[in-house]
Amino acid sequence: MQAANRNLYLTFTPEGARNLSRKKLALTLGIKAARYDIVTLTTTDAIITSDLWLKSMMRHFAEPTTGIVLGYASPTDSESSRLSRKSAYDFAAESVSWLSAAIGHRPYRGSELNLAYRKELFFANKGFSRSLNLCFGDDDIFISEIANRRNTVVELSPESIIRFDSYDLSKSLRDSATRHRFTSRFIHNKPISVLAAGETALWIAMITACTAVALDYRNPVTDVTAGVILAAAFTSIALSWRKATSALCLRRLTLTATFLTFARPFARLSVRLSSQFSRQKKYTWD
Repeated sequence: MQAANRNLYLTFTPEGARNLSRKKLALTLGIKAARYDIVTLTTTDAIITSDLWLKSMMRHFAEPTTGIVLGYASPTDSESSRLSRKSAYDFAAESVSWLSAAIGHRPYRGSELNLAYRKELFFANKGFSRSLNLCFGDDDIFISEIANRRNTVVELSPESIIRFDSYDLSKSLRDSATRHRFTSRFIHNKPISVLAAGETALWIAMITACTAVALDYRNPVTDVTAGVILAAAFTSIALSWRKATSALCLRRLTLTATFLTFARPFARLSVRLSSQFSRQKKYTWD
């Protein structure tokens, strides 16, 4: 590739390097070697589907106040269709959480597959110096350190969306969720998830309706009112998730999403426990 691209710069990390994150070292070397003021990051799993990807990501930097552009990455259509409903929902829920926070001017993470920022922010933050003891955190801990409500933009145009696949996509998504759950404990001032608030409200509605029926089951007005409340909650959740999964280029979920929303708190607890006790390498000295 160098023969056809004279500006292609190659480097490497020594095989004997220890007590450091190979990825963070590679990113640091690449960012230092970059000639211009803005770096765009992706991974080898990425599939660039549009020639306008870079243009759509870069257009925001025309504003001098823009320091970070958060892009989105979704599984390919073929991979998404093969995902189980639970895996598709879990990925959608995770994506909705950090994207909605960023759109609401409370950014705290991005996607390693589709991310751009100014080099000056990297150097002003002394790179990944605050998380060098961790193998991961380059797209969440680091972003939470440099992002704020004024310098971060979300780009979700169809041209900007990157697709990806994996040999075992379900396992890859579980591993990614486990890594992000572990590194999330090092993120300060993480906003309350709108999704978590919605799950809590749904559980309150369910408990309230069931309690009302149990205490006044002979009253048809109580029974009908409880039924209407639950039907309205179920319908709104189903329609919302159908639109969300469609916008995120994922397998569409309608009725299943309602039941998975109920189970989401337990799923989060499972991922949290897995992140604490999994055998994944987390610290550079492991």
